[in-house]
Amino acid sequence: MSGDILNRLDGFLAATWRDYIIRYFTVPPPDSGVRLRVMLWYGYMESGKTYSDGVLEAMLKARTVSRIYVVTNSVVHAVYELLFNRGDELRGYDYIDIFFDDALIMAHSQGKRDVKVATDKVISVLRHIFAATLQRSAVVSLRAAVQKYSITHPLLKAAPVTLLKSAPNDPGDYYTLSRLFKGGSKRAYFSLLRKITAAAYLDDRWKELAVAVIASKPKIVRIAGTPAPADVKVMASIRTDPEEFTELATQLLDLVHNPP
Repeated sequence: MSGDILNRLDGFLAATWRDYIIRYFTVPPPDSGVRLRVMLWYGYMESGKTYSDGVLEAMLKARTVSRIYVVTNSVVHAVYELLFNRGDELRGYDYIDIFFDDALIMAHSQGKRDVKVATDKVISVLRHIFAATLQRSAVVSLRAAVQKYSITHPLLKAAPVTLLKSAPNDPGDYYTLSRLFKGGSKRAYFSLLRKITAAAYLDDRWKELAVAVIASKPKIVRIAGTPAPADVKVMASIRTDPEEFTELATQLLDLVHNPP
């Protein structure tokens, strides 16, 4: 009986979305303009979101060498740093990967709606900001990690690729996440996620697993290896003045119509 279960699990793991995810982020740059690739990591703290994104980045760099990896806790500060302070450097890369770690921490720590609104606006027009500023073809990716799904930015919740690293305990998250699944697979995958979650807090090896949801179809993926280090790290203070934050966002939004 146990052998049959293990064989079924091996087959389950073999039929993964991992190759699709790698191809999604290594698509060639367009003839002109900017492609945007968006992915969301969901999971409770210490579920392995940051580790897995670093491993994924290492896989992507093995396929495409002209790639820069930016790790940040504030997409506004990161994009500002890239476009206003590293514009010449960016011209040497066909792929610009931004990992937005703890994507809600700035808004929550500020306790002000202005920070979240400014971030949401920048994310909503991210492709247009880069297209107007780079003035060359490129692929920009935004991969965000969140602990709370139901209040995440709509563009991130609608990401073509969502990876669940732990089971949702919050009722709001459970309800919202369950709508990602079509058919009768929801209960089975959430049951599996609960077991993976429990195991991951006792043994880090289980953090290699996630449930990938692509086109409403879930599959188990295993992302294991050595994480790539950040090429650029932009970590903003959680005490950043909201007015200063909003001003940075405004300058970025102005780039869409008034590129440098």
